[in-house]
Amino acid sequence: MVLILLRYVVNQAGTYTLTVAGSSGCSTTTTVNVSANTLSPNISASVSGSITCSSPTVQVIGTSTTSPVTYSWSGSGIISGANSATATVGTSGNYTLTVTNTSNGCTSSTVIAVPINTNAPTVSAGSNQTLTCSSSSVTLVGSANPSTVTPNWLGGVCGSNNSFTTSACSPGIYTLSVTNPQNGCTNQSTVQVLADVNVPSLSITNTGTINCNISTVQVIVSTTSTPVSYTWSGSGITSGQGTATITVNSGGVYSVTVTNTSNGCSSTITNSVLTDLTSPSPTLTVSGTITCSSPVTSITANAGGGSYSYTWSGGGITAGQGTSTVSVNQGGTYTLNITNTVNGCTSSTVVSVSTDTNPPTISVSPSTQTLSCTIPTLQITAIRNFRFIYIGRVVV
Repeated sequence: MVLILLRYVVNQAGTYTLTVAGSSGCSTTTTVNVSANTLSPNISASVSGSITCSSPTVQVIGTSTTSPVTYSWSGSGIISGANSATATVGTSGNYTLTVTNTSNGCTSSTVIAVPINTNAPTVSAGSNQTLTCSSSSVTLVGSANPSTVTPNWLGGVCGSNNSFTTSACSPGIYTLSVTNPQNGCTNQSTVQVLADVNVPSLSITNTGTINCNISTVQVIVSTTSTPVSYTWSGSGITSGQGTATITVNSGGVYSVTVTNTSNGCSSTITNSVLTDLTSPSPTLTVSGTITCSSPVTSITANAGGGSYSYTWSGGGITAGQGTSTVSVNQGGTYTLNITNTVNGCTSSTVVSVSTDTNPPTISVSPSTQTLSCTIPTLQITAIRNFRFIYIGRVVV
């Protein structure tokens, strides 16, 4: 017996008939049924969400109702699970899932896109602000887009940390940080708070001393700050309030507060205006009484130390006019007008000069007498000022 092996390759399912004919002309027929198992597995894929700042990884999930199958993921951002139904990916893009029916080797593939949402919100911390002596706090006004972001001020604000508008009470750098709750992405903006608390630097002078010649003086304050305002206080201000120079008519302490109107900072300085209104108080001394033997006397003024001018008046001045000592030859009242040449103050003083120039009165008794032979002697009596000054006897 000879065994003959016939091989026939088919690629479709169906019934195939084999007829074999012999040399005798006889033949034999047989059939074979070829079935097919080429069903590809069904497949679907989904993604768990978008890649965001708060969720930097997502899952891609494959499913198939065919069994048994294997899963294979491909893509640039696969972190884990490439050969399982669920893979973890860390970048956006397209990912391909291939499912293989292990019973027939048939495969199915699908592509899924992983989205990304990592756009940071826009944010502005507002314009720079300045603290001054009149503004101990400033308002910071921030903004952002989208408006649903959550604000957070950093840097030690003295107002609310979690609102776009807040207050700052000290100089420094303040940062507004915002977070988009939809994707967790943050952004920051800074604003600077400056300080302008410089007080004006002052100097003050006056033009002199109030005296009998000078009834008013000026008090002057100087500063390099600008712009400024002036507020003066003192009892004798006659003009200049609100300016750098005032006029005053009385001595005392004068105070000025200078305020820098751009920052509200102020400084105060004082100045003392002196007065010299003391009039001379001379003492007048008369050297003696005018008599027949001393027909001239002197009057001397003593006003103490200082510089003075002298003007004498009276009927008998013979010398010394304009000096501290005059000579007089008549009794009576003499007036000195004396002026302090430093402060211009004057005073008048009166003095009386006495005289003793009356001649003595004499009477003789008897006023008429006659000597004779019977009256060889006479007695004559002289009287002066009711006082006997001489008693004598005349002898012939």
